[in-house]
Formats: sequence, C-alpha cells, structure tokens
Amino acid sequence: MLTKILFSLSIVTMLTCSTLITESQAEAASQANSAASNADKSLAKKDLEVIIYSSKSCSYCNSVKDVFTEKNVPFTEINVDNNAAKLKELEDKTGKKTVPQVMINGKHVGSYLDIVWGDVDEMLKNPPENVKN
Repeated sequence: MLTKILFSLSIVTMLTCSTLITESQAEAASQANSAASNADKSLAKKDLEVIIYSSKSCSYCNSVKDVFTEKNVPFTEINVDNNAAKLKELEDKTGKKTVPQVMINGKHVGSYLDIVWGDVDEMLKNPPENVKN
C-alpha cells in the first residue's frame, strides 16, 4: 500500500515539474520573440534609405524584399525591366548587371546571397563604408 502511495506521489511530482518546465520554456520563448520584435522595430525607426534593384520575374528579388518587409524596414524598389536607364544606373552604382542588388544609405551591400546569408541587422545598423564589387 505504501509503495502505491509513493508511486502515485512520484507521478504527480513528475507531472507538476514537467508542467513548470513547459511554462518556463514558453515564457522564455515569448521573451525572446518580444526582444527580436523590439530589435526589428528599432531598425525600422532608424533613418535608413534602402533601395532594391529588382525585376518582376525574379524570385530572388522577392525573397530579398521579404527579408526587409519581415524586419519592418521600408525600402524603395527600382524595377529594371525594359528600362535601360535604370539598368545603367544599377551598373554605375554597383558594378553589377544582375538583380537583386541592395543599397543601404547609398552603399552597395550586395545581392541575394549577401542579404540572406549575411547579418542584415548589422548591415542596417552600420552600412559599410566602402562599396565592394
């Protein structure tokens, strides 16, 4: 009888501890999401000029735009489709003829891979001093 009581108490203890751990993990996740959201909001408030050179049929362009949209960072899209002047502008500013190309505060920061694999938050906080082609 005593064994059954002790066994029942140990099950109740395990269930209680597991519930506390789950609640603690949920609270930690909530705090992490809140901190990330606040970081994104602080980036959006900063005076940034983000320009994305793109093309309508370019899926990589859409992905790059999605990154900035998710971070609540406004951007200007310059579509180079059938626009020789904008394509020439792109090449003059970046040294590239391909899209997407991203400029932050007048500095070329790269293309799709540079944005997706790079540290976008750091790029937004501290745009590079020199254009790298």
